[in-house]
Amino acid sequence: MTTIVSQIEDVEHNIRGCEDELDVIDRSLRLKKISDGERDELVTKQNQLKEEIKEHEIYLGTLRKENRKSMAVSVAILALLVLGYLLICS
Repeated sequence: MTTIVSQIEDVEHNIRGCEDELDVIDRSLRLKKISDGERDELVTKQNQLKEEIKEHEIYLGTLRKENRKSMAVSVAILALLVLGYLLICS
């Protein structure tokens, strides 16, 4: 079972990979002389990558929200433990 933090890192890594690939495609579109067919393929791939990044960012937002919830639960448990300790020791 993977942790939320490792899932966040994986999604961030995937986003960086897509952005790197987008950068390569963008440079190819701007700097290389390519045929119309190749240009269309690159534009299609570029649009697919942009959609993939959007999906990853949505999932990343969901994971971060879940991580905040887990942190809040952890803080609440810690506060209860401290409160219990203080009540027992006083």
